[in-house]
Amino acid sequence: MVEAGRDLQKTNYWAYRALEMYSTMKLNRETGLFPKSEGWRNVVEHELVEAEAADVLGEMLGLSNYDRFRLRVAALLHDVYKRKEIEEYAPRGIEGFDQNAVDQAEFLKKKGFHEDIIELTDAVAYGSIPTFLEEGGLFVPHFSEIPDPVKIAHYVDDITGGSEVVTLEQRMAGLRANQRYRETDERGRMMWGGMSSIDAQQFISTRIEAEFAQRLGVEDPTTLSLVIAQRIEERIRAN
Repeated sequence: MVEAGRDLQKTNYWAYRALEMYSTMKLNRETGLFPKSEGWRNVVEHELVEAEAADVLGEMLGLSNYDRFRLRVAALLHDVYKRKEIEEYAPRGIEGFDQNAVDQAEFLKKKGFHEDIIELTDAVAYGSIPTFLEEGGLFVPHFSEIPDPVKIAHYVDDITGGSEVVTLEQRMAGLRANQRYRETDERGRMMWGGMSSIDAQQFISTRIEAEFAQRLGVEDPTTLSLVIAQRIEERIRAN
């Protein structure tokens, strides 16, 4: 009975968080991520958890309410074209993935979303690597000046596996095991000093994780994601 009550509490919490952002969430229906029977709702659940992780980390770092709102909206939209990516673009290989990113950004622009939010939806996965690295795998000279919301967007996507916040190592291992990303992953070696795209993502997030952990007083940077996950659990329990 206790476990059933706990599950209901979690379900109610996520339903409430989704309803808070209904005008944003409904775009996931428009792009075919509902109904659940078609197997795409897991993408929406991933977006919800990622949005919560971004909000928690933003709160911990003292971001403004506006920046935290931008992060939540961007997280709820960063995979809005995921079904199209897999069904329409993935069969075309690397060029298909690249075109999907362009078309998703254009879709969001047509829906009236501000450039600041679209920028954050683009701050994830392999397409965002040039924001942080120069060709050859060196960090851009202005890395320390990259705004916190951009770093948070990149990092939380790299620690959100499915509908759970996990360690950076666990998340990257899951991506490496996904054959869908093999071509884009290997293409990175020519650009990022021998690192694959996923290696480069992890390289970036490791630095972000260390920076945030230092600012927050987290002694072991590799546990930062677990601290975030615990904060989410505390929010659910307090609901």
